[in-house]
Amino acid sequence: MLEQEPDNGEALALLGNILKQQGKVYEARSIFEKAMITEPLNPEVWFQAALFYHDIKDYIESDKCFLEALKYAPEDMQILEEQKRCMGERA
Repeated sequence: MLEQEPDNGEALALLGNILKQQGKVYEARSIFEKAMITEPLNPEVWFQAALFYHDIKDYIESDKCFLEALKYAPEDMQILEEQKRCMGERA
């Protein structure tokens, strides 16, 4: 997909998740940053970035990304539930 659409934010987020699973956190972070710039109005991109930042314990960035995701999809139950779960894990 990235070869056909190199600026597809969701594809970039998927690649970021793959890189994170491979332990390539710095590369993954760069990919997520590119995804958010590429598709700044896509709530799925922000949501995936929020989960990524939560996983690497960058809670400030995670919170910002959750807020952006909810700005574009305020009633998305998956985003709301994951935000609640993430907040609970920090407590």
